[in-house]
Amino acid sequence: MAEIHNADISTCGCYKVDENNGDKIIKKRFSDKILNRKKSIIKLLSNQYYESSCWNKLYNKRLFHYNENCRFNEKILLGEDFLFNYFMFKKADKIFYSSKIFYNYRIRQNSCMQKYIKKGWTKESESFFEALNIILVHENEKKMRSRILAAIGGFAAISCLFYINDNGLFLNDKYYFLSKNVKDNIWHILRHGNIKRKICSILVFWPLSLFILCKLKKGKLL
Repeated sequence: MAEIHNADISTCGCYKVDENNGDKIIKKRFSDKILNRKKSIIKLLSNQYYESSCWNKLYNKRLFHYNENCRFNEKILLGEDFLFNYFMFKKADKIFYSSKIFYNYRIRQNSCMQKYIKKGWTKESESFFEALNIILVHENEKKMRSRILAAIGGFAAISCLFYINDNGLFLNDKYYFLSKNVKDNIWHILRHGNIKRKICSILVFWPLSLFILCKLKKGKLL
């Protein structure tokens, strides 16, 4: 498919496969599409079309030539593939998305991503912010920087919601750090974030709504 469309990067659809029972779920799927560099990076930042991972992508070898950022940053524990893809997309002229499914993504219960999904804020989560801030340093275009800030705030907002079961919700340093990221970037999120990030951000922006959610979770308002 990459050769047919003369694409620098080609990506495909995939199944999510549960390692415990082998169940397959189709990960988000769109119609075939060819995008240029700028539009592809926008889709990457907004988590549309392009998974931030590398496992469902093929890269033209020319992208690795004279590209000092074509290596994984070993200091980044969560989001290293997102950071890698940003720099690869910056070098690509044409990126092709295929709706066909060629990849099985196995969900492992002890992976970094599953730990984040289950436990919320972890040491690995902090490194994802580092990855986004590295991208921010390298991006000069104003509109693109706004989208990166939306991604930072949106990730923080989703992370905040993991604390609705925490007794010390409003005394938690991590919560304050995350909520500040949301409030600092709320206009970027509302302008460029996807629906999920916008909803989470609004909940965080008005702490009363988060407080009510916390109480509902504990059954104190039921």
